[in-house]
Amino acid sequence: MRKKIITIALIIFISVNAFAQTEPVPKTEPESKGFRFGLQFSPQLCWVKAQDKHTTSSGVKFGFNYGLMADFSLASNYAIATGLNISQNSADILYNDTINMFNSFKNDTFPQLTKTSYKLQYIEIPFVLKLKTNEIGYMTYFGQFGLNAGINTKTRGTIDDPSDKNTQVNENLGADISPFNLSLNIGAGIEYSLSKSTAFVSSLSFHNGFLDISDSPKDFKPKSILNQIELRLGILF
Repeated sequence: MRKKIITIALIIFISVNAFAQTEPVPKTEPESKGFRFGLQFSPQLCWVKAQDKHTTSSGVKFGFNYGLMADFSLASNYAIATGLNISQNSADILYNDTINMFNSFKNDTFPQLTKTSYKLQYIEIPFVLKLKTNEIGYMTYFGQFGLNAGINTKTRGTIDDPSDKNTQVNENLGADISPFNLSLNIGAGIEYSLSKSTAFVSSLSFHNGFLDISDSPKDFKPKSILNQIELRLGILF
């Protein structure tokens, strides 16, 4: 009996020792990254909201932006999102009064109901707080709230004179647009994990302008606010 007990004990000891040597060590979860970098492309719907009686918004136009994005983690469920984007926007403005346009560095007068179709290019830097859920399956959901700051780098457009006496196409209209823009950025989106370090990002956001984008005419100073709805598609690494 004593020999049997010793034999069984030896068998158990050898089996446990062999199992301990062959059993893989559980992997520890990787630490969350403090910084993530990526690329994005974002189709947009753009329109101008008139803030006075001198101008009227003339419909919704298509635009887009593209560039770099970055997330700085503050905690597991909070991050600051920023980046550097080139934004191409379109907007139509109908002027209800006779106006003086400073296009092509000339002072030209256009009659009432002149419509101007702008193509606006901005360099934009967003500064947004992201509030994220824990990962559910492969998905992380987030809401975002912050600001977009932009500098106008190029403005061209068509001035449609209703009398057809002074219609101008593809003019440089930079003198008629403010050099700066600022908007509220609010939205929500998802991150889909492709691997431990890579995620596909998609979000839908509304950008409500704070600043008047028009810088002239000087005679009645219309106020026009640029608004956008943006669908962001990107990859974070």
